[in-house]
Amino acid sequence: MPTLIETQNLCYEYKHENEITIALKNINISIDEGEFVVIIGHNGSGKSTLAKHLNALFLPSKGDVWIKGMNTRNEEQLWSIRQQVGMVFQNPDNQLVATIVEEDVAFGPENLGVPSNEIVKRVEDSLKAVNMLQYRRHAPHHLSGGQKQRIAIAGVLAMLPSCIVLDEPTAMLDPLGRKEVMDTIIDLNKSKGMTVIHVTHHMEEAIEADRIIVMAAGEVVQEGTPKTIFSQVNELKQLGLDVPQMTELAFALKQQGIHVPEGVLSLEEMVNCLCP
Repeated sequence: MPTLIETQNLCYEYKHENEITIALKNINISIDEGEFVVIIGHNGSGKSTLAKHLNALFLPSKGDVWIKGMNTRNEEQLWSIRQQVGMVFQNPDNQLVATIVEEDVAFGPENLGVPSNEIVKRVEDSLKAVNMLQYRRHAPHHLSGGQKQRIAIAGVLAMLPSCIVLDEPTAMLDPLGRKEVMDTIIDLNKSKGMTVIHVTHHMEEAIEADRIIVMAAGEVVQEGTPKTIFSQVNELKQLGLDVPQMTELAFALKQQGIHVPEGVLSLEEMVNCLCP
């Protein structure tokens, strides 16, 4: 698949008065169209800072970020870059701007100058994509956290981006809300072919990814499939990270001398291993 996003020796420094904090150090990654990539890392690892570079909310201190061949350093291309990559953040309340759901989803296309009949279609298609069409005339503040986050995702989808970046979108949600949002994210990628970059500290959310990028102290320290990454239990724990529950159980069973294959991630896989 064609490369959608590429970073080349990306570095970023936070400057506060006379202090400089290095947040990213020589990040070199590429993400293909249609790929589902999860970025994990301990607090302060740089994963959210990296996410904000992917639609030019942050600009590199050194190095380059390319989006569909456009360099985020080029001010003339920033508008086009931000149309290609949509962002969803932790708190959905900070992203909802209207008192009616369908008006909120229409906000972005209206600001792009999209014709009214096209806006109506985009709003309907976007709400269908996140399974929220039946709430189109509801007030967002009456919805649950998971529903609000799905409306926020619909608002991004209405802009017709090539890629959606989600920066810990389930961090403030209960388990049901997390499941609703994750089901939506996975469906967007698997059924509709949307490129998804998902930043999270919930390891269970990384199981369905095509690829996981592990960050620590502003650097990419590991990269690979979920089975490859989560088979390295000790290495992840040294980085202050957890592993999916079934992977933890498999690790404990192996320490007790019970043979369990490497890379068990889900309950179904564990059942098949123990009760073939």
